[in-house]
Amino acid sequence: MGNGLANFLWAPALALISLGGDELAEAKKLLEGPTEGNFNEGARRCVAANNAEAAELLLKKLGGQWPHFRDLAFEHLEKIHESLCDGGDRAGGHDLAR
Repeated sequence: MGNGLANFLWAPALALISLGGDELAEAKKLLEGPTEGNFNEGARRCVAANNAEAAELLLKKLGGQWPHFRDLAFEHLEKIHESLCDGGDRAGGHDLAR
């Protein structure tokens, strides 16, 4: 087995480590707004974390009262999916969508 498979198998664990509790709490706070800039910064931090907890924060925003923030949350959720499936480093060079 080559390094590609090892990277693929370790990617989920590394993703969980990438956003600590304090950073996740800060992303959650930013997602509360009140401005689009705050929301986008929190969403970018979630995309950078690329883990289930960060995705869950964005998923919760899909049910929010502000339509524009829902749209932004959806756009950022797509980026988390793309980063896992685009063959990037986090996915160990594998296309998980196949």
